[in-house]
Amino acid sequence: MKRFAKWMIYFLCVCLFAVLFVACGEEGALEGSLPSIGDISVESSAVISSVETSSTSEESNSSDESLPEASSEPEESSEPEEPLPEDLSTLEYTDMKGVCNDSFSSDGTTVKTAVVGSKTVLAFDSGKNCYYVVLPQTADHYSIAAWYGRYAVYAITADGSKPVTWYECSVTYETPLNQAVLTFLDGYKNPRLFCSHTDGSDNYLAVFDRETGAMRLFKMDDSGRELKNEVDIQTPPAVEGKEPTAMYFFGKQTGVMAFRSEEETGLSQLLYYTADGGKNWLPAEIDAPEGTIPGDYEVVDLIRSNGENPVYTLTVKNGEKASRFVSADLLSWREMPEIFEGVELKGGVGDAGMLYAVIGEEMVIHLPDWGKTMRFPKDNAFGYGMAGDVAFVATKSRGNLESCTVYKLVKGQEEPVATELAIHPGNDFVSAGIDFQTVDTKVAFLIVTGLDEYWENEGFLAIYRTTDGGETWEAMQGEDPPYWDGHEELVMWKFFDENIGIRTHDCHINNDLEYRTMATFDGGKSWQSLSELPYGPDVSFDAGCSYVIDWGYTNGVYWMVAGFNGDSMKGVEDEIFVSADLLNWERVEELPLPEPPADGGKT
Repeated sequence: MKRFAKWMIYFLCVCLFAVLFVACGEEGALEGSLPSIGDISVESSAVISSVETSSTSEESNSSDESLPEASSEPEESSEPEEPLPEDLSTLEYTDMKGVCNDSFSSDGTTVKTAVVGSKTVLAFDSGKNCYYVVLPQTADHYSIAAWYGRYAVYAITADGSKPVTWYECSVTYETPLNQAVLTFLDGYKNPRLFCSHTDGSDNYLAVFDRETGAMRLFKMDDSGRELKNEVDIQTPPAVEGKEPTAMYFFGKQTGVMAFRSEEETGLSQLLYYTADGGKNWLPAEIDAPEGTIPGDYEVVDLIRSNGENPVYTLTVKNGEKASRFVSADLLSWREMPEIFEGVELKGGVGDAGMLYAVIGEEMVIHLPDWGKTMRFPKDNAFGYGMAGDVAFVATKSRGNLESCTVYKLVKGQEEPVATELAIHPGNDFVSAGIDFQTVDTKVAFLIVTGLDEYWENEGFLAIYRTTDGGETWEAMQGEDPPYWDGHEELVMWKFFDENIGIRTHDCHINNDLEYRTMATFDGGKSWQSLSELPYGPDVSFDAGCSYVIDWGYTNGVYWMVAGFNGDSMKGVEDEIFVSADLLNWERVEELPLPEPPADGGKT
């Protein structure tokens, strides 16, 4: 009995071995030695899955239940990642696909891309140097805003399959400094983004939804990442249903929208201007330059110059021909004079009737309608004014506050007439600025400010006025300029007529306007501080301050726009105030804008 039991155990072992042999033989797994546990990697199941679910693979005898579920995401481990070359300049770069506002920087920096596997290399080319930043993804569209050496790059997938991703980049680093998904854009299936950055560090992001046609304007934080507010943008009625090719906003209210213009419309439907945040639009007046052909026109770029009197430079492409236009108000555009070809304008006045730029070692001032050009040393300080057939240029050397020279040029006159004005005897201060304003053809103001050597203790203000078109000038501050204490540089000033004016210094702290924002009613001889502004409930001066962005006089009402800086002011909207007497102010929701002119803003 014991012998029989032993033989039965032996027989069963042989049968089990035979079954295992047959099973393994059919799978072809016994070619060589059996794998050990350490030889089996986690990725092997994904590889088997991809092979067995391929349309070209042979059917397997294994049960489907034993296979891992296929992922809707691409299998990153199925193929090795293509490595980046050590020298990124060796890649083949192309113009950025689908970029919005591609000449995003006034210094002429352009950007190109190269795709390597799942990464995108951005090449920032300033013309002198080229820097590279590697993004960990590819995209169908990009939009870029630039400020203070940083770039906000928005990567967009056309079909909305991936969220819009924000990257904060710097040309000094090869990888993004920060990145985040912009969840507030999740509702946009196929968005097109347009970025704008203003001098006051405000960023605006306009979004057009290709699927619904809806447009919205977002005010962003100073990194271009976090949302501050959102408003709807209306489409100009004449181009209803068309997709904008560019949008530029230079503040909460002021902006332009561009469309591709067709042969039958020419330049009449190329560019539109808004002064109320996109609620209403006026068509811009652009005269076609000589040599252009009937057909499509497209806005390639729009840049605003820095400084006291900014002008806007518009580049329009017609076929292979690119033309540049210039404007002081975004409504009336004139062709760029040849003297400034390839030069960045510094500014302009008089509806761009006077333009100026540094060319070589000179400040070149050009009056295109008059065919006149004046040249000065570029290191001088300048103020400019123009009214009707009279143009003024005030200039002085930066290290001299004892005097300045005002040049008056009348249309048709060969040479300007120079008048020397005494400013500050003793020359105890360094200059902080010189500026000029024409009220009309007879009234103009010249203002010169100075701060002490260290820009921190005290300063002075010299004001001169003419009421006879520049024949004579009166010192409005008496024998000596008025002084003010503290580091409070003059920021903005404006005269509404020969007597009434307003000026502001530095930021408003704790809503204290004394010696910071003042009004005059005698041409600048004396000044009165404004009353406290009635800010909204969200304004907190715990760790912040307010500052004047803009002001004006419309339909018998003075108005002022105030912005905010500081940690306690994050998320606070710009506020608008109106006044009947320039001293007492009321908070309102909208600017008192004039009615659009009957001729569409062409006069």
